[in-house]
Amino acid sequence: MSLAFPRSIRALNHDAGYATLVGLLVGIVLLALWGAWLVLGRIPIYETSRQWQVARDGTLVVTFTTDAIARLRPGQTARVSVEPGGDKPRQVLTATVIAVASHTTSQLEAGTARLIVSGASLKAGQSGEVQVVVQERSPWSILLDAINQRLNS
Repeated sequence: MSLAFPRSIRALNHDAGYATLVGLLVGIVLLALWGAWLVLGRIPIYETSRQWQVARDGTLVVTFTTDAIARLRPGQTARVSVEPGGDKPRQVLTATVIAVASHTTSQLEAGTARLIVSGASLKAGQSGEVQVVVQERSPWSILLDAINQRLNS
């Protein structure tokens, strides 16, 4: 039994700990990448509406809430998901905001925005969803806002 202790000491002296070092380095690299994404990453914030209709000139007239209209600006990009009905797959189109009721002198009704759809024409009576990218934020700023909101409530 007296030989067991020196063998244990000898085994510990010969163990260089390479596996532990590699694991630690991988963990540090992953943590650094996650931190970079948290600060430098961009997440789009959308305003969404399911109330839209096709105007005679082919543009979309979309109704948004008052808060959403305040965040819309001409030139913002949008995604229009059209539900064709039946077994057909949902069609996703790209659009651009060209006019917002609160920012133009056009004849738009209050709470509406006009979008021009690129690449395809829509027909009256189609339904779907319009999502306008109103802002892009870092995950860090979203996290700080959530913490601030939680603390103030």
